[in-house]
Amino acid sequence: MEKIKKKWIVAVTVALLVLFFVGNKKYEHYQQREQFLQITVALQLVSENLNKGNTALARLNTYDKTVQKVINSVK
Repeated sequence: MEKIKKKWIVAVTVALLVLFFVGNKKYEHYQQREQFLQITVALQLVSENLNKGNTALARLNTYDKTVQKVINSVK
């Protein structure tokens, strides 16, 4: 009877260790996916703001060219 209990205890311990390691790996994978999603969102925000800046610079460049044409035509 004592041997059977020890075998069961060993079997349960091994099963718990295996489940712990499998669960830990899945949790690490989940964390990596969450971090990837956060980085993706942050990069999208940076991209949007850079595109807004490029648009503003293009308008400013057009304005500057127009001012230069007016100044050159006055000279």
